[in-house]
Amino acid sequence: MDFLTDLARTPKPEDFPYGPGRAKYVKFAEGDIGVGVPKIFFEDPHQHNPKPGPKGQIHQWGLSPYGTGSKYVEEDSNYPAGDDMITSMQRKMTTQMSYGGPGQLQTPEKQFVEVLVERKKKQLESLNLDNLPKRDVIITIRLHLLNDKTGAPRIYRRFRVSAGIRLNVFQDKIVAPIMGWTRNLHAYTFTDFRDGSLFGPEESRHIDMVYLDGHGYDYLPDNKYMLAHLFSKEGDEIGYLYDFGDRWYHEMKLKKCPFRQIEKILDIDSSDGEVRIIEGRGMCPGENLHGVHGFREFIDKYENEGDYRKKQEQKREILGTPNYKSYHKPASLFDPFSFDMEWTQKLLNEALASPTSIPSGARSFKMPMRPDALDPTTWDDPTKAGKKLKKGQAIVREFDTEQDGLSGMLAKMGMGGHWEETVHTQRDKRAQTVCAMCGKPGGQELKQCSGCKRVLYCSRDHQRAHWKSHHKKQCTKEYIGK
Repeated sequence: MDFLTDLARTPKPEDFPYGPGRAKYVKFAEGDIGVGVPKIFFEDPHQHNPKPGPKGQIHQWGLSPYGTGSKYVEEDSNYPAGDDMITSMQRKMTTQMSYGGPGQLQTPEKQFVEVLVERKKKQLESLNLDNLPKRDVIITIRLHLLNDKTGAPRIYRRFRVSAGIRLNVFQDKIVAPIMGWTRNLHAYTFTDFRDGSLFGPEESRHIDMVYLDGHGYDYLPDNKYMLAHLFSKEGDEIGYLYDFGDRWYHEMKLKKCPFRQIEKILDIDSSDGEVRIIEGRGMCPGENLHGVHGFREFIDKYENEGDYRKKQEQKREILGTPNYKSYHKPASLFDPFSFDMEWTQKLLNEALASPTSIPSGARSFKMPMRPDALDPTTWDDPTKAGKKLKKGQAIVREFDTEQDGLSGMLAKMGMGGHWEETVHTQRDKRAQTVCAMCGKPGGQELKQCSGCKRVLYCSRDHQRAHWKSHHKKQCTKEYIGK
């Protein structure tokens, strides 16, 4: 049913299993009888038993109905229906003044999911991981619904990583760069397909967090858990959703894939914690190209309709997106179907050697409307000046000085539209990072660079190797200021 029609229709008795404004567990605000609330939220969350979809996977805590959402019926039926996100936004618009404020209840949906989150936390507290965090795993990650005519994934990466890596570091320093996404630009979640539980960035201020209610309502903070918490054996699968707006669904497989050999959990003696990109196929879609369905149509047009000139235009469109800013090659040398291992390795190396991203200071494009807009002391009460940033944080702004006309002139003056992000000016906490050379999580065993004191290493050998290959220039110029 069209959501505007649904909003306007007269509520029916069957919409309220226990009567208007009544439920087994959640509470409704005064004046809210529960119009638009999915029936599952009227039940007791303590008794919630999530049901798997057609492929045996459980998504979004098992709360969202599985559906098609597009013409790609067969594969889409395994994922949450797109209508669920629209319905949640519709309800949010009509009830947002009644929930979440000082002295107010959380939304009924949030009350329900809070119980599921706490239940999952307790399960993880008692979970015995044995030696799994010390073992390496080989994983294949692919973009959902982007297959070629033979059914093989157009875009996948096969890589090796330690199961002991924190999930936030895994996403920021491993998954985003090897896939080709922009770090800290969009929100994301990991899904444990065994029970549908979600893990995502703590205190996220990514612009697409406005769509969170359409993607599970809440999640566990991913900086508190390891990759090892999301699987237990070869054959398990993990979900990864990038960008709540465009909805790029990925699947990570630790199993035999129709296009690759068996993925493995290595024994301890064979595990060294080092991140290795083994192989891949295809280049990452451009950011903000309307999700997997939009990009699938983009690729269909590229393959079947475009002449050389049109193909070049399409390639330039991809190369003009934020995640290809550092891809300094002309459109004529860009092939969306070929994997560029050299560039991907460069992105991974840069991510490993940099501080972990700050979700509360997510990357975004700003267009100041007044001269003092860039001064953080003017944002709120002037008496709170300097309290916008935590200790060891700074705001970084990037202006495109290569633009033509007035925009370029303003950029050279440090004015006008720009990209902005909050970054760390001190080294990461040892438990929240990895070796800058190899990507091994080492906790208190990691040793910092004696010069800049900003990066950490798992061994002297890796510190020396990284100094020669990368850090010598970074340390002396960027950090020490010479």
